[in-house]
Amino acid sequence: MSLGRLTLLIDLIIILIGWPVFGDVDSVLYGLIAVFVCSMVIDKILYGIGAGTLAIIVTSKGEETAEEIGRITDRGVTSLEGMGTYTKSKRNVLLCACSKSEAYLVKNAVYQVDDSAFVMFTETSEVLGEGFKESLDEL
Repeated sequence: MSLGRLTLLIDLIIILIGWPVFGDVDSVLYGLIAVFVCSMVIDKILYGIGAGTLAIIVTSKGEETAEEIGRITDRGVTSLEGMGTYTKSKRNVLLCACSKSEAYLVKNAVYQVDDSAFVMFTETSEVLGEGFKESLDEL
């Protein structure tokens, strides 16, 4: 669980514990809305408006995995040839830039095709190109 989600969970628990203290549902709802909005704003400030997620997938079923990701998320995938240095076996390394909310869909698409795939997600500060910001002029 990421630090941001843990903080959000702790805030939620504190607000719910405060419900009996204030005895008013309105206070709880205002608290939940404030925490959610602050969380979104802080994410945008820390990571930037153009922030996204990069999925790095190592698989022996590269073409099928890329097609499934494209079918489910309508995102393109870049395929690179790779080789394991320990096993000396050839693998495909797939790169897929997506939004944070699409990362779950990408993960599910990968494991539907290859349950032994090696998947990594990393935060990106900015993503440029089709489906994201088109150029530096849009900054």
